[in-house]
Amino acid sequence: MRTDKPFEKFLSIMRAREAERFVPEGGVVVDFGCGYDALFLRRIAGRVRKGVGIDRDVPKGEGNLSFIRAGLGPGLPVKGGSADMVVMLAVVEHLDDPLAVLGEARRILRRGGLIAMTFPSGRAEPLLRIFAKLGALEPENIGEHKSHFKSGGVPGMLRKAGFSGVRRKPFQLGLNNLAVARKK
Repeated sequence: MRTDKPFEKFLSIMRAREAERFVPEGGVVVDFGCGYDALFLRRIAGRVRKGVGIDRDVPKGEGNLSFIRAGLGPGLPVKGGSADMVVMLAVVEHLDDPLAVLGEARRILRRGGLIAMTFPSGRAEPLLRIFAKLGALEPENIGEHKSHFKSGGVPGMLRKAGFSGVRRKPFQLGLNNLAVARKK
């Protein structure tokens, strides 16, 4: 989604910073739901061999970054076992079938590859809706939330999708969460 809202961009930067510390130097990183500005990939471009962004609205590729215009789900045009890391920042809450998308992330990760994802806590939803009504966030972005996860919901889905070593860390005063896990 394209946005010119400073608060929305600030939140995106905060999410990116949480996931950046897990980026494998010289690795291949795939960003599910990268957004048109591809903020995360642009921030890490100098540290990775290749970055691939997937979303319905993507920019043109540049340097070591390429983009695929597609919705998220099974059958993405990415070779299985080709990625060192998959990132999903503020994406899982927008998905109709998050378990299928996590399965696709697992498919494209190499053995031992890492998934890092952020998601709002259930108690953040009322605040997000207020910020949207005040014009600080894109109302359609918040309105697209299909799931509201309790703290154990996403880690449980990661385990069900076949990931191991699942960890969850709250941030932004507990209103957001980072979950990381590895492909067995």
